[in-house]
Amino acid sequence: MNMKRLAAACLFAGALAGCMLPETIDAKIELDGYHYQANIKSRVVSTDALKVILNGQELTEHMEERLRAEEKGAAEQRGYKQFNYVRNGRYEAVVEVAGDLDKPDAAIGFPFTRSDTRNNNNFLTIERMTDGSVEVKTAKLSDKMKQDLPRLGFAPTGPIEIKVSGQVLVSNAAERSGNTHRWKFSSWNDYVYLKVAVP
Repeated sequence: MNMKRLAAACLFAGALAGCMLPETIDAKIELDGYHYQANIKSRVVSTDALKVILNGQELTEHMEERLRAEEKGAAEQRGYKQFNYVRNGRYEAVVEVAGDLDKPDAAIGFPFTRSDTRNNNNFLTIERMTDGSVEVKTAKLSDKMKQDLPRLGFAPTGPIEIKVSGQVLVSNAAERSGNTHRWKFSSWNDYVYLKVAVP
């Protein structure tokens, strides 16, 4: 795989260990007006490690130690309860974050939780829009990215559940039960989009 394409396909950068992609995700989000609470468990993969593996090489102990040292990056983020290096470029992350979208364009995302405005490189974003609504969405991939990412040998898998109060304007949830919307990720083609009106 062309490494320039891999870099272009990266969904988020600069958050913890350079550039990462989600391998698994289990997210539960509650929205009440502009207040949000998000509990997320995820295994993320460093693309620095993927570049080595895709070149047919193995990670050396020195590389593994360098990747492990990136655990300290979690201290710079909001709500990280766990960010532990496993092996082979994988980290186990647990995030519990809550707050208020107190102004238009205010946002919170994963895995980059430090910023209070939208970060285009986040995989998952909760954002207050200029029309007063709140949107929850995952990164939407271009057709080019959809062609390249399957070559990595994995795709994000797992559930995302969003419980809302208020009028839902748009939802592409696969399953709805009352005010709870659910998605089940199994490929790079999957995408979350929810738009809620706030009185």
